[in-house]
Amino acid sequence: MPIAAHIEIVRNDLIARLAQKGDDIGPAAAMLLNAVEWQLAARRGMQRTERTPLAVEAPVPAEVRAADLAALPGLVERITERSGQLAEASRDRPWLAADQAMSMLGASGQRIWDEALARLPTLAAEAAAGAELLPEWTLSYRSPAEWHVDGGFWGVAALLAQANEMLGTALEQADRSFPATDGYDHMRTSPYHLVAGSYLAAIGRAAGAALLRRAFGREI
Repeated sequence: MPIAAHIEIVRNDLIARLAQKGDDIGPAAAMLLNAVEWQLAARRGMQRTERTPLAVEAPVPAEVRAADLAALPGLVERITERSGQLAEASRDRPWLAADQAMSMLGASGQRIWDEALARLPTLAAEAAAGAELLPEWTLSYRSPAEWHVDGGFWGVAALLAQANEMLGTALEQADRSFPATDGYDHMRTSPYHLVAGSYLAAIGRAAGAALLRRAFGREI
């Protein structure tokens, strides 16, 4: 199904849901509808174009690529193991209470946490599947340290390694409490933020790795 058709379905569903609320839909809903309308207008009549070739200034050394490929099975195994350990370690922890784990899009912090732990092993396995057929930079790219970019601008191997490290840190912090006055307090220390709290968390990095695999491994 063309992307425009998917957007049309989302638009119609959104309009139907908002119609039930009458005129009092609020600015956030209005902004969402405007964004969907804009995307739909931009897609209508758009001609399919060939993928633009991408290049990097420096090739990835063969030994780096080989090391990344060799590391992927272990990363998937550890992400799966640590996700299960965190599911156990997080029971009745104060950092999952409503005042320490922010909700998003109507979902409680607890629900976001549970769904992230459930999805992490699947996303990691998807990202690693057939990785040997990915372009070298898609697998092994790492941003220079001096760029100070946030999570996301990395290759599949680096993203999964970061997700694994964040899960490990979350396990180390599981016995602590993280009282917060702002939703983004303790971004680098609270298990909730390390694992599930935003696109910067482990779940966001694993999802980014899986999306890279989908985008650049279509022939697999």
